[in-house]
Amino acid sequence: MPFPCQRESAKPVAEAVVSVGADRTATVYGIETLPTRRRCGLGHKLLAQSLALLSEQGAGEVALVVDDGPHPDPDSQAASRLFESFGFTLVDQLWTYQHQRPRATGSAA
Repeated sequence: MPFPCQRESAKPVAEAVVSVGADRTATVYGIETLPTRRRCGLGHKLLAQSLALLSEQGAGEVALVVDDGPHPDPDSQAASRLFESFGFTLVDQLWTYQHQRPRATGSAA
């Protein structure tokens, strides 16, 4: 069995989604690593590369958007430590609400 941080195939094991707006404000929408590849330094490398790319694109300010539930788990706590290590500070928390329409019962009234 290979060490969890070794490359096994050409399939992506982590990703970061970033953008720069017209006002040179950038956003990192998320950094995600497969659970089997966590704790290998990939998040650190992705965030460093993302910030370098955004700087090259002229970003003057970078915001992180993180999707965490109301009860953080150990992985989200690790993410918070990562972000803090790069100088990010918590400004606000966003809450996501979802509403699903009830399914039709199959009989028309």
